[in-house]
Amino acid sequence: MISGTSSGALIAPFAFLGASHDPTLKGLFTGGFAETLLHVDGLNAIFGSGVFKTEPLKLLIAHYVDEDLLQLVAIQHRRGRRLFIVTTNIDAQRTAVWNMGAIAASDYSGRLQLFRDILVASASAPGLFAPAYIEVQAGNARFQEMHVDGAVTSNVLAVPESVLLQKVVFKNAAKPKLYIIVNGKITSDFAVIGDGTLSIVARSFYSSVKANTRNTLIATYDFARRNGWQFRVAAIPPDYAMTSTTFNFDTDYMRGLFDLGFSMGRTGEQWQSSLKALATSGGASPF
Repeated sequence: MISGTSSGALIAPFAFLGASHDPTLKGLFTGGFAETLLHVDGLNAIFGSGVFKTEPLKLLIAHYVDEDLLQLVAIQHRRGRRLFIVTTNIDAQRTAVWNMGAIAASDYSGRLQLFRDILVASASAPGLFAPAYIEVQAGNARFQEMHVDGAVTSNVLAVPESVLLQKVVFKNAAKPKLYIIVNGKITSDFAVIGDGTLSIVARSFYSSVKANTRNTLIATYDFARRNGWQFRVAAIPPDYAMTSTTFNFDTDYMRGLFDLGFSMGRTGEQWQSSLKALATSGGASPF
């Protein structure tokens, strides 16, 4: 089972399909395409629903997510593997978890567009990108739900929120293994932020996401420890020099960050079995 939220939503389908898609994944983040994402949307940046145009993000996802990829996801789903993407339903103020394999394997004529729309929604930080409208049906009524970045409510999905406080009993001796990759630092990171609307909104959003991520990791770690599951988490090291700009899609910068993650993954040295790193985040560690 693989789940992804926010930028992790763009990673998850290719991680789900395995090492043969590593070159595609690398190209997505280091090929220079990401630099096209930050285009201020004219007057809509002031009077609309997002500062940046959503169209470049849609085009980027459409370029990489086609009918062939959908068929590959469907094949893996039929083999019993699962791919979940998280968005936030703003209308209902709740987390939405989408079974992407079930969508890909369905006979729904709009499955490709729905698959793409979910990825767009999960990667759309509210206020910075316009929300995605996803068409749903309840009974005989069809309507559109407003969805934004899944990190607003749940940046880490290991088990459903309703299960986190429970003890899960397996019929056999299976002990699941959790591997969580955080595309950021778990610890607080000081930066001097410019006195501008965009800088303040972006910094505030990611400060909220970071706090939410830490809290979810604490609950997930406690769940894993209580149930005897193996727990591993990797994040950007506290001492890694990052720019003060929250949105930095400069190609050279992203290549450096990708290389860091690749080297960490290859050596395995950065996988942590506890959350002791939280002790340096400015508050008392619960461990």
